[in-house]
Amino acid sequence: MNERFHSLPLKTKLNIHYAACGFGSVVAMLGCYISKPLTLHFVAWLGLALIAAGLIWRILYIKCPHCGSGLYGCRVLPKHCPDCGKELE
Repeated sequence: MNERFHSLPLKTKLNIHYAACGFGSVVAMLGCYISKPLTLHFVAWLGLALIAAGLIWRILYIKCPHCGSGLYGCRVLPKHCPDCGKELE
């Protein structure tokens, strides 16, 4: 199953990360809006879990396809790998 995710294009992997974190943020804010003071609604926890899943996805799958170096420290996808210098997709 992991091999299927590794074969995705790098931009698709990055879009999955953005979608999970963005949707998780919206769900977390909705959960905070509907919760009582000093408590967090289940929906807020679900949103936080989606954000965490998006961040874990980025750490595990956003890597240089040539050298395997993690690109999770880069804000935007660079044109060249910071470690090996080869062009990214």
